[in-house]
Amino acid sequence: MLEDCTKLHWLKAKRDDEHRVLVIENCLIRFSSTEYTLLCSLLKGQVVPDEVLLRALFQNEQSCTENRLLDKHMSRIRSKLKVHNIDIHRVHRYGYMLLPTNRKV
Repeated sequence: MLEDCTKLHWLKAKRDDEHRVLVIENCLIRFSSTEYTLLCSLLKGQVVPDEVLLRALFQNEQSCTENRLLDKHMSRIRSKLKVHNIDIHRVHRYGYMLLPTNRKV
């Protein structure tokens, strides 16, 4: 079932958790299970710390310090969203957040 992404007022999108898709301007974007889990954290409309994303990525395992793997997944998500003028902005040494392509913090 499609739900509005209301936390990001500038993003006119709907998401379907069951099918792991995001619909933007009638375009369906599919994500892997891991990508979608990370994306859902970003759809909350704030900076998401690396620790939170790593916990989601490794599902609460103790050894969740693999930042390169997180960066790789974020890069994949970024490339899927780029065509819709959405960027995943890296907040240096802290975390990530979604922003329109032309806006930086």
